Amino acid sequence: MAERKPIHIEPESDTAKLLRLVRDEPVSVESGGVEYRIERRVPEPFADYDPEKVLEALHNGIGLYEGVDTGAFKREILEQRSQAPRKWASE
Repeated sequence: MAERKPIHIEPESDTAKLLRLVRDEPVSVESGGVEYRIERRVPEPFADYDPEKVLEALHNGIGLYEGVDTGAFKREILEQRSQAPRKWASE
C-alpha cells in the first residue's frame, strides 16, 4: 500500500467541523461520483513507552529534593491549588 499523504485542514474550517462528526465509526463521503472512507485514527499512547527509560529517569530523580522542606513544599502546592486560575492577558 502506498504511504498516506497527510492533508492539513484548518481547525475552524467547514471541513474540520464535519470531521468532528466522525467519532467511533468510519463515514463515507461522496464527491463527483467517487466515495471516500474517512475514519478517526487515534495514536497509541504507549507506542514509544520504554520501561527501562522510565526506570532510569526515576533513578536519576533520587535525591532531587534533598534538603528541601517537603512539608512547606506540600503546603505551598495546596495553597496554589486553592487559588482561582489566572486569566492570560490575551483573553
